[in-house]
Amino acid sequence: MTEARGARATVADRDRCAGALRDDGFCATERILTPPQLAAARDAADRLLAGYGASSEYGVISLDAWRREPVLGELLPSVARVARELMGLPEVLVFQDLVIDKPSTATAPMPYHQDQSYLPLDRDDGLVAWVALDDADAERGCLHYAGGTHRLGARRPARFSDAPQRDPHLPPIEINGRAVVAVAARAGQALFHSPLVWHGSPPNSTALPRRAWSIYFLHPDVRWAPDRAAHPYLLELAPMAGARVAGERFPRF
Repeated sequence: MTEARGARATVADRDRCAGALRDDGFCATERILTPPQLAAARDAADRLLAGYGASSEYGVISLDAWRREPVLGELLPSVARVARELMGLPEVLVFQDLVIDKPSTATAPMPYHQDQSYLPLDRDDGLVAWVALDDADAERGCLHYAGGTHRLGARRPARFSDAPQRDPHLPPIEINGRAVVAVAARAGQALFHSPLVWHGSPPNSTALPRRAWSIYFLHPDVRWAPDRAAHPYLLELAPMAGARVAGERFPRF
């Protein structure tokens, strides 16, 4: 895919972000979407949420965003460029992306969790981009991170349904007494975080939208591990354990 022209962060900003990822497990970049790109991404997100959105008490989510909306497919390379630089790799691949809205009607706080808990992959060698499509502050339910928790290893997955508990042998995420940082984001800005860092978000207490585009980037050598987590791709693609994550479904940049 050709690389879209987006807002470009400075080398100093990238170095700062890479250091924060290493130390804290998360960082915020400057805006990576220009105003016209942001407007196009918002329109695409609205179409996806209206046509494919799955609602819950936490919000509305639509998976496979870039494949369903060409606008997001065109923007994907510019986000991948930043992820590639932050990971220090010559190439990254996209495992999944989704758009999220947290309307005021979604009244449950998103529990603290690790993103790696829900992916059928053999290692946690990746980076998550969370691109704000609206301003997100504490009132609108911005992301909250427990800094440094990416160094504590895998924890028991948070439960978002009544499905059987996976990995019950792992220690739970216990946020009480741990320092938490609310990270506000401006529309067009991106947050990047480790798949192991603990994060969650409160409800949106305003009447304003809080839409975001989340993208999971992987090291190109990551392989399938279907027993590690349930995921819609397992039914759709039936991957073999140990096979490389590859194909048109998972573009590389």
